[in-house]
Amino acid sequence: MARMLELSYQGAVHDTLAVLHEREVQPFDDGYEGTPYHDFMGRLMTDWDWPV
Repeated sequence: MARMLELSYQGAVHDTLAVLHEREVQPFDDGYEGTPYHDFMGRLMTDWDWPV
């Protein structure tokens, strides 16, 4: 159950970042490694450092 909730939360954050990027809302109009939603997923799936 906890894993299901975690994945739902991550999916919601990803979708929110994608919409904000698509609508060019600052600061979500640009990312460090592509788009903000790519940055988010990359940091979850790899050992990328979170920006300070």
